[in-house]
Amino acid sequence: ENKCRNPDLEPNGPWCYTTDPAQRWEYCDIPKCGTPPNECSTTAGGADYFGHVNTTVSGRTCMRWDSQSPHSHDYGYAKDQENYCRNPYGKAAKGPWCYTTDPEKIWEYCNIPCLVQCLQANFPCRQVQCYMVIMPLQDSPNITVESLHHMEHNIQLNTCHRVLFQIHGG
Repeated sequence: ENKCRNPDLEPNGPWCYTTDPAQRWEYCDIPKCGTPPNECSTTAGGADYFGHVNTTVSGRTCMRWDSQSPHSHDYGYAKDQENYCRNPYGKAAKGPWCYTTDPEKIWEYCNIPCLVQCLQANFPCRQVQCYMVIMPLQDSPNITVESLHHMEHNIQLNTCHRVLFQIHGG
């Protein structure tokens, strides 16, 4: 039985074989369910993130952006005036963050999940997987496969990339 499938993760969606000898296969006309666009971040710093995550990496609740309590700040506006993680003006290099409702902790970064479905729908990558990238505290853009074995486990970032290689074993 010839049904629409997407075994090779074609970015344009499911396809099927045809009975036409001149055209071996074609995409199926199936509407995409998709992820709402505002749940995705397509920039490295997450300045375009307008999703609904409202807790920090340590589990603290985010403070509303239009509030000045328990922490006063100069960000009187953030899109939708809620308590969602944001990166206003793209200033924080490590991505979306928020002021916390904890009087002892002013602000903290948020853990924005890697949204594979969103990236597959928007970018021409055949294979996309989530990875946790471990980076040392010192900024080092020149990461090699060899250096991955010697990195300190200080900063963890969730990111999406095309599969370049896969490490198997223990």
